Amino acid sequence: MALQLKDKEAHQRLNYLYQAAHCVLAQNPENVELARFYCFTQKTIARRLVLRQYVL
Repeated sequence: MALQLKDKEAHQRLNYLYQAAHCVLAQNPENVELARFYCFTQKTIARRLVLRQYVL
């Protein structure tokens, strides 16, 4: 039985922003501002939806 997520679209958006930030830095390590913007947007969405994010 599949696990039903409450806000599936929000989780997908957070995942996309996380991957985009890492891809930007992998392609151009000097482009820190764009990666930082993606992470800031990710945190804003998570805060608005009251989601917990685990930092590794």
